[in-house]
Amino acid sequence: MNPIKTITAAQICTLLRHLDAHTGTSHQRRLGIRNLAIALLMLDAGLRENEVSRLLVADLYWQGIPRETIEIRPEIAKYHVGGQIPTSIPLRAALTEYAIAWMPTNTLAAYDWAFWAHNIAYRLSTRQIRRMIHNAGTIALGIELNAHMLRHTFGDRLRRCTDIRTVQTLMRHRDIRSTMVYTHPDQADRSAAIASMSTPTEEPTG
Repeated sequence: MNPIKTITAAQICTLLRHLDAHTGTSHQRRLGIRNLAIALLMLDAGLRENEVSRLLVADLYWQGIPRETIEIRPEIAKYHVGGQIPTSIPLRAALTEYAIAWMPTNTLAAYDWAFWAHNIAYRLSTRQIRRMIHNAGTIALGIELNAHMLRHTFGDRLRRCTDIRTVQTLMRHRDIRSTMVYTHPDQADRSAAIASMSTPTEEPTG
């Protein structure tokens, strides 16, 4: 089985810094706010790009405030496996900034699309999200980055800190075999396992 492709913690920081840049025109800064929120939905909540494209305002916000859990409706999820994903602190901050920059409260309803291309008349498409992530990876990291690598990175980070059933639930995998790809140790895992072993320094007594 081919190993899943992920990005490192250092690459995550570099990518997010690139997206969060406060330079350029006001239009460029506004796009950066949107793109940062989208990247964090994949990195910190494991959403697929087609799911992000079809999110509604109500899935992310309650009365203009980011929800503590994101609602993934079955009708937008792969295999119709929806769920509720708790929002991380960075994701909640990004969604707050996005709401301020993109969501005029007097024109949006709960069941409007959450993400748009340039104005609220055009929903951001899956293809546009893929292109945005690819371009950010090329510029910030110098690699061929695709949107699903961010979801894989979410899954890989989860398996390092929780049990496989929790990973399955948060990844919204219908079959546990899909989750098991995240259990294959890499060189860093093997090195950490060896380093964590305690070496006996004294002969046992008794």
